[in-house]
Amino acid sequence: MLPGVYDPGDVIDASLSIFVDGVEREHLSAEWEGHTSGGLPESLIAAGDGVFSRTGRIKWASGTATTVEPFAPVGEGRWVPRPGASVKIVAEVNGETFLRFTGSLGASTYSLVTDEVETTISDGLSAALQTPVTIEPAVLYKSQTTGGWPAYQALEQAGYGLLPPITETTLIHAPGAFGLGAGVGEFVSAGSVSEAAPGFLTSANTIYHPAKGFDRHAEDVLAVTRAAPNRDASVSLKLRGEAEVMLVWSRDASTLTLSQGGQLIGQVKVPSPQKYQLLAVAIAWDSITVWTDTSHSQKFNRRLNNDAELETASCSNTLGIHVSQHEPIIGDYSRNHVAKMVRQTPPKILASAIATEPLSATRGFENVEAAEVVTAWCNATLSTVWVDEEGTLVMAARDRLASSSSVVTDVVSERVFAGSWQTARDGVRSLVRVNHLVPSADDGAWAAGRGGKSFTGAAAVAYDASSSTPLTQNSDNVQFINWEDNVDVIGLDTNYRPIVNAKKKIFDWDAFNKLTGSWWAISFENNEQPPGWRWTGGEPQHETLTGKLEKLGQRGVKLTHRVDTVKGGNGKTYSLVAPSLGVGTLGQWAWGRPMPMLRADWVVTWEKKHFTAYSRKSGAGVFTLDAGWYVTAKDARKVAESLAQEIGTERITFDAISMLWDPRKQTGDTITLNAGRWVAECIITGSRESWDGRVPTVSYDLEAKKVTATSRSEEAAAPAVAPRPNRPGSDDRGYVAPPVPRPNNPGGEGGGHVAPVAPTVRPILDMSEVRDYVDKQQRILDAKRSYRARMRSIVPPTYFYPDYWKPVAEQNWHTMAQAAEACPFLIINPASGPGEGPGSPQYKDFSNQLKLNRGEYGQKIYGYVRTGASIGEPRDLETLFDEVRKYIDWYDVDGIFWDEAYNGWGDQAGKEEFHHRIADRFNALYPWMPTIVNPGANTTAGMVGTGWHMMTFENEASLYLTDKYLVQEHYKGQPRQMFWHCIHDIAGFEQAVQVLRLADTLNVGILYLTDDTIWETKNGVRSRTANPYDRLPAAWLWRLQIAWAKGELEDYLTQVDILRQNLAVLESVRAPAEALNAARLKIQAMTGGN
Repeated sequence: MLPGVYDPGDVIDASLSIFVDGVEREHLSAEWEGHTSGGLPESLIAAGDGVFSRTGRIKWASGTATTVEPFAPVGEGRWVPRPGASVKIVAEVNGETFLRFTGSLGASTYSLVTDEVETTISDGLSAALQTPVTIEPAVLYKSQTTGGWPAYQALEQAGYGLLPPITETTLIHAPGAFGLGAGVGEFVSAGSVSEAAPGFLTSANTIYHPAKGFDRHAEDVLAVTRAAPNRDASVSLKLRGEAEVMLVWSRDASTLTLSQGGQLIGQVKVPSPQKYQLLAVAIAWDSITVWTDTSHSQKFNRRLNNDAELETASCSNTLGIHVSQHEPIIGDYSRNHVAKMVRQTPPKILASAIATEPLSATRGFENVEAAEVVTAWCNATLSTVWVDEEGTLVMAARDRLASSSSVVTDVVSERVFAGSWQTARDGVRSLVRVNHLVPSADDGAWAAGRGGKSFTGAAAVAYDASSSTPLTQNSDNVQFINWEDNVDVIGLDTNYRPIVNAKKKIFDWDAFNKLTGSWWAISFENNEQPPGWRWTGGEPQHETLTGKLEKLGQRGVKLTHRVDTVKGGNGKTYSLVAPSLGVGTLGQWAWGRPMPMLRADWVVTWEKKHFTAYSRKSGAGVFTLDAGWYVTAKDARKVAESLAQEIGTERITFDAISMLWDPRKQTGDTITLNAGRWVAECIITGSRESWDGRVPTVSYDLEAKKVTATSRSEEAAAPAVAPRPNRPGSDDRGYVAPPVPRPNNPGGEGGGHVAPVAPTVRPILDMSEVRDYVDKQQRILDAKRSYRARMRSIVPPTYFYPDYWKPVAEQNWHTMAQAAEACPFLIINPASGPGEGPGSPQYKDFSNQLKLNRGEYGQKIYGYVRTGASIGEPRDLETLFDEVRKYIDWYDVDGIFWDEAYNGWGDQAGKEEFHHRIADRFNALYPWMPTIVNPGANTTAGMVGTGWHMMTFENEASLYLTDKYLVQEHYKGQPRQMFWHCIHDIAGFEQAVQVLRLADTLNVGILYLTDDTIWETKNGVRSRTANPYDRLPAAWLWRLQIAWAKGELEDYLTQVDILRQNLAVLESVRAPAEALNAARLKIQAMTGGN
């Protein structure tokens, strides 16, 4: 909502002024409009997604505007409305001014018979988005960057950013919007991160490395940025061999202070400080220049090494940073570059409150219109981009608009003149499917020995020839290599070197052995003994070898190799292959290895995933959202879950609602319509405003967020907003079921009835229809009593290896996947911890298994970490969290299972603090991620709160039935899903039923029963040393406990009784053996016996 006081009185007395290039021009009329585009089916959308531009037209006053010759009236000196001229439209009401439109003039229409000139106007967004842009793919580890980052870079290149655009001289470019990631250069680290402006992150000390491959030969180094409002800020440049140069902005003193290595160089007073103060500093070989604004600067004499290259740049409390390097003799580059910082206010970013997880990588765009990049982000994330009345770019996530508070209430009878509403009956959906891409980023660290060692250079293999390529002598041998569609190569090493080239005295055996860099090798086949490949000689008469690499954009390279022989051919066979004879110190693994070998900083492989969530509406269609790589796997789930809450309900829209003019309202605002019988909370998704003289008229397009019938407080469901994080006891399954209704307040209107899950969203006119709907929903809910309401689930300790390659009937993991309804999460335990990482058979097997259980069935995955506490060997936190990081990086786990935990009793008394330290650190790093703590027995009160779930019983069934301390006093009042009981050595059906009936009386939500045993006999000695979790229980026991979780135990037992009664009848009448056997088999399938 625009600022300002709007109090028009009984009659609106407003005036409109139009300024073209700062000069007021007379007009007769003006109009403009803008609309969002819908992203969900029909009008289900509650806030638009896509890009929209405001356009309109102005009719100028007669005798004021004209065209250029030859059509201009001869001798007249009227002004010419030239395309591209800036235009601002301002309304004034009772001395208060409101900007109505900011943009530029377009084409004009001139009447041939009357003195009328009409000119189109536009906010310029559509035209700007035709700008060709290139966005490089990136790896963004640690930079807290989210999905809007590439779209913002495109808008930056289209002219809407704070920083200068990226050019071939740019060393570092990090916009700060949507995170700290660098579009050019590399993010290194950050101090305490905070929001500098809505959607912009900053920190106390953000450090970047410059892009590679820039030497410096007396060029100037320029750094520019803007300070966060109401904060002191600084920029620092560290040149090789020189002390750090720092420029500090002091907000209170309005001064810019320049220093080097702590020594003051000079100080500049800023006469007119800006809200986002400019910080610009240029280092030349003999001076350093500081700017106070885009036009004024001060130079300080200071000699620095003119060949010293930039090592790092850092910034504190700024909105990003841009660093470039350029020849001082090419005009006044620094002055011109700073002059491009004319935009003093950053775009307004309303980042998603649902998709909040940082991305580890992004994909690229190459030489496309900015609109393609921005639209792709809008479509993938249901976001919207527009330019508001003040000319400010807005990037808004749909959930942020949907969750905003109402800014004004309009009484329909007083302020609405005309319009209509409609439902989207054909837009309701039963299912949301979110398709997304999951990156696997390889930096070659494993191969290059980064584990505890250091290395420099590109180590990730981008191309590794599988066979040697024969070469034709005395001609170019051209080879094109293109990366697969699901692969991005980042930081390709284009320093293409030969392993050996004797004629140039190159024998780089040792450098090649370091497993970094891009290499080629040309050898000839030895026709004598011993067989193998030989490198060519170094004498003048020997061959001349060359290799050349040309990068073809982001997705491929062109390689050219030549073998030039002195006499035009010698009968030898040359190939792209490393030598195997006379190889010096070349590693044996490389002898005769096919070439070339191309490496990069990162090779990112993208894997397709999807997540499914169910809405309130059954029997309808599917809504598919292709979220691509703009969200993480966890955020894809949150998006699906949030959308599922919305699309199962009919939505209403208000179209072209003609209303009383209010200049404060803006697109994206939430307003309230009050019609007396109903109240609708709506988002403004479009508007049209027109002026005829001093009379304004306006109409709005609105999307209903919530509709309430004031007579019964029946409320329509609001669109998706940021979900609350799961807590112990919440349903943390990987999908959404029809939500469980909450009863109305006792004694409140409605008599304690349960509110409908999804009431029809429309102005409520026939309340009897609504009451019938409520009663029907109540009967359905009472009848079904789903297990989700009971908060019960079955979770096996899955300490067994993947088995996806086995026949389905033999697969433990497939059995659990089919029970995903009642089995919401599983544990992976590759090797009492994360085991071996990417590239290992173990990693491949677990990753493939998760494609089924998590990817197809939505089961969440917890990583097993052994704390060592209960066995008296507590492991240090660094070791524990190293394993946590591996689980997250390798398997993208949803939670952590802490095994071998203290229970706090006996000799473990007072040691609970160990687990609180783990929990505090874990919650600080991964606050969204649930944990399970496994003491295996009931605990002291001091262990409560160390995890979202606790396994408080892990023993035999006979002990479970006799244990008097299953539920401690301090467990009472805790949610049942906090507690997990694992009972092994189930002796039979009757005992299993006893266990389940006992669990019914306890505050336990997670259960597991197995007939597997902990007892084994070795050398005649019986001991409790076997693994009771190395298989799933018998099929009958698995079915029985699943029925318990679903709240269907009594139905199950009733069916068993019926089968037994049927068998008794068959036996009494001496039925045929075939019928008796069939009856017994049915009972056996359900009970394991007769």
